[in-house]
Amino acid sequence: MKQQGGFTLIETMIAMVILAIGFTILVEGFTMISTAVEKKQDYFFLNSWSEDKLLEVINGIDHSRNGVVSYRNREYRWWIEQKYLNEQLQELELNVEWPGPKGFNHYQNSRLINSG
Repeated sequence: MKQQGGFTLIETMIAMVILAIGFTILVEGFTMISTAVEKKQDYFFLNSWSEDKLLEVINGIDHSRNGVVSYRNREYRWWIEQKYLNEQLQELELNVEWPGPKGFNHYQNSRLINSG
């Protein structure tokens, strides 16, 4: 009698479980990378935008101290705080807040201004 080769049901089930675990790890890794890339895009935009906004305020082009800016179908709430460090030096601090998957994200940029 000739013996047939092949996999048993147990071996096939074990292989399926290993493949499912591997696939789950790959999907989770892809999700983490995608989230990190999206967050970096937000920070890249905010860095550029906040630099421009601070320069507009410092140069007197824009006098607003708070507002909302939209980017990629998301709204970012921003406000500027002005701190006087001494008679000749002040700090403008631009804060940005936006909703994220785990609560609010926060970004901050500041400039020192010599007012003397």
